[in-house]
Amino acid sequence: MKEILLLSIFATTLLLFYGVASLFSRNQASSVKRRLNSLGQPKTKEEIEEEKSLMERAIVPLTNEVRKKVGSKISGGKKDELELKLLQAGNPFNLTPVDFRLIQILFVIIIPIILAGYFFLIGYSTLQVILVLMVGVAFSLWYPQFYLQQKAKKRRMQALKELPDFLDLLTVSMEAGLGFDSSIGKIVEKEHGVLGEEFSRYLDEIRIGRNRRESLNSLKERMNLDELTGVINGILQADRMGIGMVNVLRIQSDELRDKRKQRAEEAAMKAPIKMLFPLVIFIFPSIFIVLLAPTIIQLVEMFTSLE
Repeated sequence: MKEILLLSIFATTLLLFYGVASLFSRNQASSVKRRLNSLGQPKTKEEIEEEKSLMERAIVPLTNEVRKKVGSKISGGKKDELELKLLQAGNPFNLTPVDFRLIQILFVIIIPIILAGYFFLIGYSTLQVILVLMVGVAFSLWYPQFYLQQKAKKRRMQALKELPDFLDLLTVSMEAGLGFDSSIGKIVEKEHGVLGEEFSRYLDEIRIGRNRRESLNSLKERMNLDELTGVINGILQADRMGIGMVNVLRIQSDELRDKRKQRAEEAAMKAPIKMLFPLVIFIFPSIFIVLLAPTIIQLVEMFTSLE
C-alpha cells in the first residue's frame, strides 16, 4: 500500500511539472505566432484578446496583482535591505525584492503542506505530522536567506581570487596612458568574472551621471569584501589628494598577493588536521577490520574447537 501511495505522489508531481512546462512552451509558441501575424494586416483589439493564451489572460494578470499586494506590504527599509542582499548575491534569476518575498511565501505554504501530506499518507501520527509541518515551515523560512548568503559568499571568494590580477591589468593600462575609467572599460571588455560584472555596473552608473566616489562606494556595499574596500578607499584617497593612482594600485596589488600567499600557507597548515577526522572515523576502522578480522575469526574457531 505504501509503495502505491509513493508511486502516485511521484506520478502526480511529475505530471504537475510537465503541465507547467507545457503551459510555458505553448505560451512561447503563441507569442512567436502573434509576432509573425503582426507582420500582416493589423488586427482588432478583440482578435488580439482572443489569441492570447490562458497564461496571458488569467495567470499573468493574477500574478501581477499578487506582486502588487505583496510589494505594498514590504516597507521601504526592508525592500532596500532585500535589494542589497540580492545585489551581493549577484541578483540570481533577476529577482526583485518583491519576487524574493513572494518565493518565501510560496515556500512557507507549499513545502510544509507537501511534507505533512506525505507523512500523513504513509501512516504517521497526528503529532508527528504536526512536528514535520513545523520543521517544514522553519526550513522554508531559513533556506531562501541561506541561499542568498551562500551565493554572496561564493561571489566574494571569487572576487578575492580575481582582485590581484585585476589590479595588475588596471596598473598596466594606466601606465600606458589611459585614465582610470577608460582602463576599467578596457579590462571589463576582456574580463567576465565577478569583478568584471561589478565594474561594468560601476561604468554604467558613471554614464548615467553619478560621480566616481558614489559609484565606488556603491560597489563596496554590493561586494562587502574587506580587501576590495581597502583598494577602493586607497583609490578615493589618491583621487582626493592628487596622488598618482598607479603607485597606489601597485602597492595594493603587492599587498594582496602577500595576503593570498599567507592564506594559502594557512590552508596548507590546516589540511592535516582536517584530514585527521575522516581518517579516524572512516579509514582506520576499515583498515583494522581488514587486518584483524581473519585473526579474530581464527581465534574464535580455535576456542570453539577446544570446547
